[in-house]
Amino acid sequence: MKRIGWLIALAACSDGGTQIRMATSSGPPAYGETPFPTDAVREGNRLGEIAGIDKLVVHHVDLVTAHVAALDGFGLRPLVEFPVDGALDPASIPTRTTSTELASLVDVDPDSPERGRVFAMDWRYDAERSVLAGSPASGVVLREGTRYAAFVTTAIRDAGGSALRSIGSIPGGARWATTREALSELDANVAGIAVFTTQHATAPLVAARNAMLTAEPPTLSFADASLIFKGTAQLDQILGVSTRATEGPRAGLERWGNDNPTGIAHDHVGVVGTGTITIARFRGVDTKTDLPDDETFRADAR
Repeated sequence: MKRIGWLIALAACSDGGTQIRMATSSGPPAYGETPFPTDAVREGNRLGEIAGIDKLVVHHVDLVTAHVAALDGFGLRPLVEFPVDGALDPASIPTRTTSTELASLVDVDPDSPERGRVFAMDWRYDAERSVLAGSPASGVVLREGTRYAAFVTTAIRDAGGSALRSIGSIPGGARWATTREALSELDANVAGIAVFTTQHATAPLVAARNAMLTAEPPTLSFADASLIFKGTAQLDQILGVSTRATEGPRAGLERWGNDNPTGIAHDHVGVVGTGTITIARFRGVDTKTDLPDDETFRADAR
């Protein structure tokens, strides 16, 4: 692979000191054990279940875990978190970055037309949680189905003034392949890195739009005459007879509202009918489980 032209050139860092937590075992990392989001949690073409979501979600943890696992990527405006094992010097943390010297978000997708683009990021240090967090600047929306690398460098200092420890190499195995690939494009002064792929967020809507364009026109039918009611007598039969105002500007007219005790106003109604319509339908089957396949919007639900 061609090396991206934004390699970082910083002074060498200390071997000791504070470091960003990066658990890189063969299994999927739990939330809080490594920079997040990360492709290391992926299982096939989906994100897979992420352990530790209970740190973020109070209620219905199992359902949230299942729904996140069903996604094919992360959001287009993600919050990137770097957990650290010690205190940082807030003065060394930038408010916003537009280059790669301190911290950055870069398109590293080999197939992206924007490969190598550096995105403006806003940063905040949460000392209570020991997390350095960054998010794309206002107005920045990432591409769908694209791989990105968010990283911080050893230019960030800990509370004692020492540079963050560089992460070194990433172990082998398919789970961390995209992280290794992105890290190989960078200088050794990377202190933490999160490599992730965004979801195809609009794909279901685009597929539904295309399905509607090719579907037969809707067909409306009132085939059962016994379910068609018209005329005063028939409408009174199903709607009742509304009481009428006895004074004021509406004297003699029906009283409005569903709480009218004798019936619903319908002087203005000509016909009430029950029929059927054939349309393109994109809501899946109601499985009564609230899981990802329950009443899901999907283009093949017709």
